[in-house]
Amino acid sequence: MIRQNPIKPSTSWKAGDVTYELLFDFDAVAHAEELTNSPLLTGLDSKSINTPKISTIQNMLFACLIPLQPKITLAEAKALVTRKTYRDVWSIVLNAWVAGLAEPEPDEDAPDADPQPGQSAPMPVAG
Repeated sequence: MIRQNPIKPSTSWKAGDVTYELLFDFDAVAHAEELTNSPLLTGLDSKSINTPKISTIQNMLFACLIPLQPKITLAEAKALVTRKTYRDVWSIVLNAWVAGLAEPEPDEDAPDADPQPGQSAPMPVAG
């Protein structure tokens, strides 16, 4: 899967001997939502954030792992969430989520912005 605009920065998390990079990426969240048939962003209210379901933790972890570890499976991501790790995993997922949301979107109105598919290039202003 090619990522059009991965959102930076990533967040590191060490599980055992493996260090994972978590990256909040809308494409990855959409992929995880398709696999799980669960709304991962619109379904998160303050209660869900403060007391998340284990499945939400697993699915959001998977969504944050696949941009930089594209071969990881949902089953492998779920296995990383245990009774011992779920609080730490949720904390690191939220950190990756906040970091990704804090990243500014490119200014679409900038004169030198590349047009998106289906858009035309900006017209020069006469002056």
